[in-house]
Amino acid sequence: SQTPTSVTLSGSDTIGIVFVVGDTAADNITAVTWNSVAMTKIAAVQSPGDRWMSAWYIVNPTSATTISFTGGSFWRSYSFYYTGAKQTTQPDASNTNTASSSATIAVTVTVGATNCWTIFCQKDNTGSVTYSTDVGSMRANTDTGGIAISDSNAIVSQGAQTTTHTAGAGTPTHGAIGFSIKATDSIGSSISSSISSSPSSSISSSISS
Repeated sequence: SQTPTSVTLSGSDTIGIVFVVGDTAADNITAVTWNSVAMTKIAAVQSPGDRWMSAWYIVNPTSATTISFTGGSFWRSYSFYYTGAKQTTQPDASNTNTASSSATIAVTVTVGATNCWTIFCQKDNTGSVTYSTDVGSMRANTDTGGIAISDSNAIVSQGAQTTTHTAGAGTPTHGAIGFSIKATDSIGSSISSSISSSPSSSISSSISS
């Protein structure tokens, strides 16, 4: 059985994100719920020779006492949220990538809307690796299960936006999902000071084997 994940929210115009690593054989996670409310899948990708991973979102969520998964036999996840996010037509764009035996993994997202942030979620086959990012800030790092998460921590321009994670040591094999989220129309250009990830102490992991 999985370990429930809880997330305490504050602020308005929220969007909840769950990044979950699953089985090796197939993309077996068919549903994710946040307090029993269905989330929408953004994308999925398999790290070469390793596990599948997927990213999910929900707009205007309540604080979560339980985040649950359907399908598969393994779940390792991080759950987090942003404020100031548009409550419809999310995400703005998404993309995936993989890299084998490489110190770096990059994803390019073609941002369509103005005033977006980009988010980068990855999993490697090594674990306990510390990553740096060339865009924004790391939000989860040095995870024993190989998960690393970053975001732009500011508005990005429209068009192709590439984020690269670089391992502090070694040449792991990776899979990664990148996506952009839209701001509310009322926030406009001030999104950089109005949208924020949950504090690092509130980014909670859910581990099950």
